Formats: sequence, C-alpha cells, structure tokens
Amino acid sequence: KLSERGAVSIDDELSYLKKIFDYWKVHNKDIVYVAKRTTSKEKLHMIKNLGYEILEIKYPIEIYLLRTECLPKNICLFGHTSVLFTLSVSMPELSLFSINLPPNFFNYIEDVEAYKQFQELSLKINHHKWINIG
Repeated sequence: KLSERGAVSIDDELSYLKKIFDYWKVHNKDIVYVAKRTTSKEKLHMIKNLGYEILEIKYPIEIYLLRTECLPKNICLFGHTSVLFTLSVSMPELSLFSINLPPNFFNYIEDVEAYKQFQELSLKINHHKWINIG
C-alpha cells in the first residue's frame, strides 16, 4: 500500500522487496508475499518477477492465519502496520520481524513520524525483531 498512496515510489518499494527476498533466501527460508486485497494485478506481477510466491486472500491476514492449518513460523512485515500488534496478541507463537527502513525511504514527513512511532511501540513486543537489510 506504500507506493499506491504515494508514501514511497514503486521503484523504491520493489527494490526493498527484492532485498527482503534475498535476505530470507540466504537464510534458507521460503518467502510468500501476502497481497492486500487492494493490490493491483500489475504490482503483483512485478513482485512475482522478483521471485516471490504470491498469496492472494479475500480477508485480513490475521483471519487467514486463524483459519489455516499450516501456520508459518515467521512473519516479516514491511512498513508500519497494525498486523504486528494484532498477531503479537492473537498468535504469540509466531516470530515476528520488521524491516528497518531509513527515514529517507518515505516521501512524506507524516510517514516518517508514523514509522518512528511504530518502531517505538514495537519495542513492547517480546517476540519481534528488527532486520537491517540496507
């Protein structure tokens, strides 16, 4: 949703998504991009070209995970999202990761400030780690 609303450029978003993909592949982890319901087919095609398997679901990820029989061990989040907080409470057995994004990644100061607040709040979650991928 970051590039769709202009918070970042599509090129910057795709560049970071590629770095995330490469990071997890080096750690021998399969990685699946879970698409938001509003993500365009064009964007999903670009993400698939980075190497991702795409999972399109019709409801929020939290509900999907509660209904699925095969839970992932790790969830990696990109950007500032309430999913971190809801999953930390509803599924404490999951290991949660977020990508540490530099302030200049964002186009608007409002997004930089919201991301800083997200980072501060995330420190309250024990089973959450930040990943630096450069």
